[in-house]
Amino acid sequence: MKTYEETPPMTDDIVLQEWLGEMLERALVHRVWLFFLDGDDRVQRTMMPIDDYPADPNRACVTPDLGMCTHAEVFASRFADMMGVLDATQIVLVWERRGKAALSTRDAKWPTALGRALRAEGVQVRGQFLLHSRGVRQLTPDDLPELIG
Repeated sequence: MKTYEETPPMTDDIVLQEWLGEMLERALVHRVWLFFLDGDDRVQRTMMPIDDYPADPNRACVTPDLGMCTHAEVFASRFADMMGVLDATQIVLVWERRGKAALSTRDAKWPTALGRALRAEGVQVRGQFLLHSRGVRQLTPDDLPELIG
C-alpha cells in the first residue's frame, strides 16, 4: 500500500475507486467511512469510520445547536464543521455493508438523504461509494436518482 505522501491526487473517479479498493478491500461490517480531500484533490490523513448510525436518516431529532432536524442534517452539519477544521474542500463517503454490489432501496436511504443534506450545507461531495463483499463501486445517478437535479 502506498504511503500518504505517495498517494496521487484523486482527480479521476477511477483512480479514487482503485485507491479506496486498495485501502478497504471488501466489506466486513455495516459502517460508513469518511475521507477528506484537500484543494489539490489529495486524500488527507484523517479518515473516519462510523460504525453506529441511526437506521433512518430522515427521522427527526433535536440538538441544542440545530434544533429540530433529521439525523442526516445533523451528520451533514457535523461533517461540514470537521471539513472546516481539517481545511478539506471535498468529502468522500463509502457505505460499507456485506452483500452484493447491487444497491437496494434500503441501502440508498442514507446516501440519498446525506448527499442532499451535505449539498444544503454547501459541502462538495467528491463521490459516494459502496464497499460490498467483493470490492468497491461508485454510486451513480442511476443508484441515487433523487439526488439529481
